Amino acid sequence: MLQEFYEPFALMMSDEAPVLGGLLVGLNVIDCNFCLKEEDLDTQQGVIDFSLYLRSSRSSESPDDEVQEQTNKFDSVLDQKNYIEELNRHLKYVKEKVRKNFFREKS
Repeated sequence: MLQEFYEPFALMMSDEAPVLGGLLVGLNVIDCNFCLKEEDLDTQQGVIDFSLYLRSSRSSESPDDEVQEQTNKFDSVLDQKNYIEELNRHLKYVKEKVRKNFFREKS
C-alpha cells in the first residue's frame, strides 16, 4: 500500500521505518522551540499543499486524461501563485509594522 505514495528510496519504504516508529513511541518529551517574535497570529496563514510532492499512481492513457492533467497542473500553479501573493502581502504588512516600530523607538 505504501508503494503507491512513496518512492522506493523513501525512509517509509526502508526496513528501518518500523524501528524508527517504535523509537518515537517511546519518547516522553519532544523538545521544540517557537520563535513568535513580531509575528501576527490573528491573520490566516497560507496552506502548503503537499499533494504536489506525492507520486501519482495512475498514468495518462487518453487525451481526456492529458487535458485533465494539464488542467490540474494549471490549477496547481495558480494555487502556488495565490499562496505567494498572500505571503507577499503578509511580509509587506510585517515590514511596515517593523518600520513603524523602528521610527517610534527612534523618536
